[in-house]
Amino acid sequence: MNIKDVLQFTKNMIRAAAGVPAQLFDPAEQGWESIDLSLRKMLDPDFDYEAYFGRYTVYMEEKVFYCLSDNFSLYYIFMKLPEGSDYPYIIIGPYLTENPDEGFYTKVIAQNQLSGSTMTALKNFYNVLQIADHAKVISALHILASFLYQEEEDCRIEFLEDQEKGQNMDSFVPGPDMYFSIHVIKERYDKENEFLKAVKKGNQEEAVIAYHNFSSYRISQRNKDPLRDRKNLSFVLNTLLRKASETSYVHPVYLDEISHRYALKIESAISTKQIENINLEMIRKYCILVRNQSLRNHSPIIRKAIDYINLNLSSPLGLKDIAVLFNVNPSYLSSLFKKETGGTLTDYVNKQRIDAALKLLNTGDMQVQDIAYYVGISDVNYFSKLFKKQVGYTPSGYRKSIQKTDFSN
Repeated sequence: MNIKDVLQFTKNMIRAAAGVPAQLFDPAEQGWESIDLSLRKMLDPDFDYEAYFGRYTVYMEEKVFYCLSDNFSLYYIFMKLPEGSDYPYIIIGPYLTENPDEGFYTKVIAQNQLSGSTMTALKNFYNVLQIADHAKVISALHILASFLYQEEEDCRIEFLEDQEKGQNMDSFVPGPDMYFSIHVIKERYDKENEFLKAVKKGNQEEAVIAYHNFSSYRISQRNKDPLRDRKNLSFVLNTLLRKASETSYVHPVYLDEISHRYALKIESAISTKQIENINLEMIRKYCILVRNQSLRNHSPIIRKAIDYINLNLSSPLGLKDIAVLFNVNPSYLSSLFKKETGGTLTDYVNKQRIDAALKLLNTGDMQVQDIAYYVGISDVNYFSKLFKKQVGYTPSGYRKSIQKTDFSN
């Protein structure tokens, strides 16, 4: 997945998970007014957007999430993208963190010295905004950062608050309540990162413990229906698990299957207790998938070879076939495969084919010759020989043994 695709995915994920607008921003091509959805332009056609927002962006550095709250109680998150990207920034927002009431509007009008006649226009504007949680948005940006920089170092968070016109980012001094909020938010992100790192390693025990640690930080309910609210959070968890697993080089085919399966489970859940059980099961299954399918410790050519073998068992998978497919010398491929996996490519192919045959014997009533053909072995006698060598039974003998076990139970 290239940077452009990752950025587009992140935009879509943030919008889907939190309902918050996200845009790839280049001030040379786009109007600054797009940042606040033209609110200030509506109130003051001569408002100088470049002077207002530019005073922040000019100082921004990479690997920092800049969280800005302005005099309209709007929130934004700015992230400067790596040099060479098509756009210099990704901007999330505007969004709210509280339900606006009459007191909220009165405060906004007073802070910005507006006429009371603007009340209706302000209400119309705020009614289209989403109430969002910083944690959800920044979690998505952390995933983006892991793709952009391919390293474990976490991005820093800086909070900016526009308390008076002309203030720049260096002059902001948080009050005691803000210091408390920053501490709590940072703790939650630290716990979430511990969780994602455990998933990337496929460590099921660590992941479950870390999940309980970071989920103990209560996220305020965003939907009137508690079940729908928990489902939405579970969808976010599914996405985080999928992206964490992808960074461990698990093939997208496996990720798409497990992600889709759990999306259906989440949507069909009928209680919040069931959602919590699904979350724990989902964490365990993703960790198992990472342990079984992660190719993080292999070179790119061996990753490609293993992925191709696993996804094309019915195709010709001889050493020369794979070497030609990836344009490498067969001897080089053979020695590299053995060095990285501890076994030969041929043995690996045979093992994967017999493992697939075992699943078919366990879950269906296909004829043995059909199973052999399905896993890429046209000679049934050779298939039976390989099967017995790996399993200890012939295919027919194995089927009889599991049928006998089922009957006795």
